Amino acid sequence: MLAMSIFGPRWHNWAHTLDAKPDVLARPRTEEDVQDIVRKAVADGRRVRAGGTGHSWSAGVPTDGVIMLTEHLTRPGSGKPFVDTGGATPVVRVGPGLNQGQLQHVTQPHGLAFPTLGVVYDISLGGFIANGCHGTGWEQPTVSDLVTGMRVVLADGSVREFSQEATPDEMDFARVNLGSIGIITELQFEPVPLCNAHAVDETKPMEALLSRKDPTVLRDQITSSENPYVELFWFPFNTKGSLEGEVWFKHYRPTDEPCDGRIPTRVWDRIQSELGQIPYYEVTLNPKSTPSLMPLLWDLVPTRDEYIAPITDVFHYQHYTFPVTDISFAIPISVGEGGVADFSEANEAWWSFVDAIGKAAERDEYPINVCLHARFIRNSQALLSPSHAPAGSPTHYCYIEGLTFQPRHLETLSPGVRQFHDFFAQMGPRWMELGGVPHWGKDFSAIPSVFEHIRGIYGERLRRWLAWRDGLDPDRVFWNAFMDQIFGGPGL
Repeated sequence: MLAMSIFGPRWHNWAHTLDAKPDVLARPRTEEDVQDIVRKAVADGRRVRAGGTGHSWSAGVPTDGVIMLTEHLTRPGSGKPFVDTGGATPVVRVGPGLNQGQLQHVTQPHGLAFPTLGVVYDISLGGFIANGCHGTGWEQPTVSDLVTGMRVVLADGSVREFSQEATPDEMDFARVNLGSIGIITELQFEPVPLCNAHAVDETKPMEALLSRKDPTVLRDQITSSENPYVELFWFPFNTKGSLEGEVWFKHYRPTDEPCDGRIPTRVWDRIQSELGQIPYYEVTLNPKSTPSLMPLLWDLVPTRDEYIAPITDVFHYQHYTFPVTDISFAIPISVGEGGVADFSEANEAWWSFVDAIGKAAERDEYPINVCLHARFIRNSQALLSPSHAPAGSPTHYCYIEGLTFQPRHLETLSPGVRQFHDFFAQMGPRWMELGGVPHWGKDFSAIPSVFEHIRGIYGERLRRWLAWRDGLDPDRVFWNAFMDQIFGGPGL
């Protein structure tokens, strides 16, 4: 049966930076419910968009037609078991509303896991896949590339199956689809054996990890066989009297060693439990307090630790969804002869951000009160992935992002958030000059000329993908204003 919102047709994302008043806000429980909702929407002349847990800042969900929330679509649409270990290769099937933490609980009892996953525990998989999201790992692709099959309800209410086995040519069109080909009712993966990971959290002076003049310093840290998974975090002004201070160097590697009984200290969980959000409200409403309060907040971040735990727990080192706004770009890392990676652009992306924060501070402005974050991955084969490269390409990517606290319900009143957007209106073009491509789920739409940049970077791939998509949904039922921005308007 179709479940309707008892609070009326109102939707907002998790950070309360986006909202919508659709004609219908639906919560289907089965694939048959999805089919019925789509057929009725088409009959009524309404557009349809899917919504998960709302952990996105781009306007992919809002519509005045039908918003279909997938929170109850956790079981496979085909009705098959979640985990099938009867064949030569285990298969995991889940609904799009299952979140990453629940996925861990589905696979771990079978001794199965994935080679990469996102950080936050409670993000639903449907939106994560459709937006081309990623974890980390120098030789790992995006999480979308791990999908080997999908079931999708199309505009006529029929179900289309895509799979690596039966429709390999279409899978790289279907994986990253921005919610615009239909409603996903099943995602299929081929997991890997569960292993443990030896994880180390430590801090180092910024120049020790990222030399301003020598990008090989960063390259050697990221490409080391000792550090197959690396993340870097910089909290501005974390050291009293210094802009640069230290960088949190988070790295881990699979190991055959047994667990030591410890699990990661959850970053935002700890800040939330010990201080609540009071200091972050202070620095957001009074940005000039950032240099004095940041050392206190930095001391609460669990940056000094070492443990051996199941790799799934290491992936999900953040459970609590701390309210932030977030802008992220994928910066290409080319690999030349002899397999030598060129980190020049990634290194420059980092330092240009640091320098821009320093210049803002000279104006007594402090647009970032959380962190600059960088992860490093292999390329993706999905046509609409920000980290796309042709099959066999050695290109890698640095996903770099800036985050600042986003007080819910106060976004229009917050000086810190306004400074953040003003800052990225100036910072974004520099990352675009470095070949950067915005992450589809982040808050990039206010950056000048960003949609023209997207169309230029994606070029023929975008046109090929759109032609394929329109073959599935010629009337553009699964469409909204954000899609018009990406593709240049309804005339395309």
